[in-house]
Amino acid sequence: MNPPNTSLSSDSAVNPEQFYTDQEHFFADRIAYHKGITRRISLARLCIAVMALVSGFASWNGGIAAMALVPLSLWYGVLGFSFAMFLILVTMHARHHEQLSDAEGMHRVVKRELAALAGDFSEFSHGGEFLTERDVALPHAEDFALDLDIFGEHSLFQRINRTVTPLGYKRLAEYLTTTLQDVRLINSRNESLRELAADTHFRHEWLASEAKQGLAGQEQQGIQRWLDDSVNLSALDVLGKTWFTALLVLLPIMANGVGVWGGVMPDSGLMRFFWAFVIAHFGIWAIFFPRIRRETAMMSRTASLLAQYVRLLRLLQNHSRFHSPILQRCASEADVAAKSLRKLTLILRVFENSQSPFGAILLNGLFLWDVHCIRLLSEWRKRYGTRIEEWFEALAEMDALVSMAGFVFRHPEFVPATIRDADSDKTESFKSSSILAAEGLYHPFLPQDEAVKNSLTLSGQEGKLVIITGANMAGKSTFLRALALNTVLAHIGLPVAAERFSCSVMHVVTSMRTSDSLERHESYFFAELQRLKMITERLRSGAPMLIILDEILRGTNSADKKSGTIGLLRQMIAFPSLAVIATHDTEIGLLEQEFPSLVRNFCFEGVMKNNDLYFDYTLRSGVAANKNATFLMQKMGILLRDV
Repeated sequence: MNPPNTSLSSDSAVNPEQFYTDQEHFFADRIAYHKGITRRISLARLCIAVMALVSGFASWNGGIAAMALVPLSLWYGVLGFSFAMFLILVTMHARHHEQLSDAEGMHRVVKRELAALAGDFSEFSHGGEFLTERDVALPHAEDFALDLDIFGEHSLFQRINRTVTPLGYKRLAEYLTTTLQDVRLINSRNESLRELAADTHFRHEWLASEAKQGLAGQEQQGIQRWLDDSVNLSALDVLGKTWFTALLVLLPIMANGVGVWGGVMPDSGLMRFFWAFVIAHFGIWAIFFPRIRRETAMMSRTASLLAQYVRLLRLLQNHSRFHSPILQRCASEADVAAKSLRKLTLILRVFENSQSPFGAILLNGLFLWDVHCIRLLSEWRKRYGTRIEEWFEALAEMDALVSMAGFVFRHPEFVPATIRDADSDKTESFKSSSILAAEGLYHPFLPQDEAVKNSLTLSGQEGKLVIITGANMAGKSTFLRALALNTVLAHIGLPVAAERFSCSVMHVVTSMRTSDSLERHESYFFAELQRLKMITERLRSGAPMLIILDEILRGTNSADKKSGTIGLLRQMIAFPSLAVIATHDTEIGLLEQEFPSLVRNFCFEGVMKNNDLYFDYTLRSGVAANKNATFLMQKMGILLRDV
């Protein structure tokens, strides 16, 4: 039974907290209902079992002396009825237990979402390894991931991540660090996310699968290596031969036939031939033992993973009513993949039967069990191995999209961004520069009712370089991150935290949190210069960019810092990209006089009231005039008032 309000229009305005609260109550009721039913069915099964024992005893003994008037035929009838009812109750118990398990899974999903809405993301992995571990580093993460809190505790990744497979986990990280540079791709992804956001029941079923439990990405890599492996053992060449397949069938038939005949006629001497067949079986098994051992090792690591992948693919296969081209493609791949991987899972389960010492001796001695299994695995790999990458691609994409769609659903206050393609705009003014226009912009991590909203437009006509000055703690860095992060969200197909937002297609590059590196023997200043060098090289390539800089060149003296910053900004003006820089140096604002049509000054100011300092975090035109460092040091007792 589906919970209420799970089929939503993509344009429906839903309160996520109320929705998840209703869902939590619904599934709690379903859990209580199915637990009650299963308890009653268990009690009924016990009563039926007792009835079956009594009637069976009576039938066996010709009745019960104390109940002489009860005919024997009635005892037989009660026995048959007991067996029938027991089977019915077992079936009912299995069905309700499965429904109970499903309800518990959905209940876990909605409880975690309620916790996340309350600010508790501890249930979800934060992806910090993508910043700290080189073997999983992402190619585009260096552009902005560290500066914009894409990974780490309370990061964008942790807020979005609901992936249930290692594949989807990695794919989501790639999506969040790769801004799409094609309007059609952005719009197509946005369409798929809105459709998935409305289909809450499908998303919750997907999340309830718990396919990542106890698994890591190494298993996925192991499966891929196994599928791509072309171990060149001479014995393997015969696995696909018709004559060898016939031999694998005939030898066990002959061995077991001789064994049965020898058992019936022990004096015939046929048992010697039976043991000869068994020895021959083990000889063939020994030839293939290296391959059997390798396949067994792979099976022990991946059988459960494949079974869970099959469940996800079947879920996707059963929800093939999508309209978005991206979702339709994933569903079509899932249709073939689910059937094919189900065959592979069945083969692996059959293979497991011979893994105990007794099973290995009995099954291989009588039936060449392991050799049959590796032959079936070899045939499966030849038939489907080339397509497995496409299936895993579809699974990874759907897993990442389900997580991103959940983010869309949980933020109905966010708005879709309008993305403009420079190639589609024929005006020379637009071609000369990118454009970004944001109204009511705020940081996506802040609650809408607490955030201070600001507006800013950058273009060749309204200023392509914006210099933001202001006192400490006035809000400069938060605004820069809000501007950059919302631009990233727009370019990966997600809605943005603004009242209106439009921009042209561009890359986002930031320099806000440069750090030194003892491992590479780099000072902070040198690391910052390396980053600025990367930005200027990207500028010279002609790629449209939004460049966000926060107080650069902090590792040198003020005069050197000012001249270096002004030189860099003058160079940026010559390229068709947009740039926003925050600085404490108000003299950099003089660039507006030098380039009045290209440079604009904005500031964040503190307000003195009743001998105290307040910040309204509102972006204003002009250069900042107030300074607050000395005042705050005096107020905190760091400096004496008369100093």
